Formats: sequence, C-alpha cells, structure tokens
Amino acid sequence: MRYRTRLLQVLDTDGHPVWGVTSLDGRIYVACSDCNVIKVFDGVRPYGLVDNIVVSGLRGAWDLVACRVQRCLYLSDFKTPCVWNIDARHQTVTRYMLGVNVISSYDVARVLA
Repeated sequence: MRYRTRLLQVLDTDGHPVWGVTSLDGRIYVACSDCNVIKVFDGVRPYGLVDNIVVSGLRGAWDLVACRVQRCLYLSDFKTPCVWNIDARHQTVTRYMLGVNVISSYDVARVLA
C-alpha cells in the first residue's frame, strides 16, 4: 500500500534549518541549527508560535525528544557535547555533560560517553 505525503503547514523558524521536532502536551517544539532558542508552536491549526524557550549556552542543536512521564524535553548539543533537560511547564533548563550517567526517577534517560 502506498501512502501520499502532503505538506500541511510550514512553521516559521526564521530561516534556521530544523534539527529536531517533538510534541508534548498539545505543543510542537522545534530545535534549529546554530540557534539557542526552542520555538514552541500550538499543536493545532494554524500552528501559531506560542513561545520561545532560550537555552543559554546551546551551540549546536542535534535532536530533540519529549518525555511524557517527566513532562520535559531532552535536547542533544553536538558542539558542547552535552544533553539539555528542559522542563516544558516551567521552562527551566539543566545541562548534563556527556560522560556522566543521568538517570531520572523513571530511568528516562541515561547519557553515556
């Protein structure tokens, strides 16, 4: 069976290439290359920009994933080398350096060198 893909909407990333997209709690989060901001869009049409989460120190976003249990985002940074933990509700940001084991209470992520 063949599926057809169609473009529904283009999200405005200010011209930055997109390196990671995820969704959590009705929001779409977009990480762009060479930009220290996570763009937050509404999860329903017309997918308007809701907020920007500034990640001070972010140099090279690589990928972005969401954890529904912890209600947070994990963002890998290939230039720093680290993983950023972003609390989506409170917009707090924590940096975990590679080479250190990071284990949440739900064993959500383990970062190893």
